[in-house]
Amino acid sequence: VFPNPTTDYLTINRVNEANFQPFFYRIFNAGGTLVQTGETMQEVDVANLSQGIYFMEIGEKENARIRFVKQ
Repeated sequence: VFPNPTTDYLTINRVNEANFQPFFYRIFNAGGTLVQTGETMQEVDVANLSQGIYFMEIGEKENARIRFVKQ
C-alpha cells in the first residue's frame, strides 16, 4: 500500500493476484471505530479522513491488515 503517509489516495499493489477482481476494504481509526468501507480495484480515496493513524482490512475471508498514516 502506498504512498504511506498519504493525503488523498492509497494504491494497493496486488502483484501476486492473477485475476484482478474488485475487493472489499474496511478502514478503522486508531480507536478501532469503522470509519470507511468500500469496494475497489486498486485505489482507495482517503481524502475525507482526518489526519491520524488508520488500519485497513482488505478482503473478505483472509483479511490483510495494513497500517497507514493520513496527513
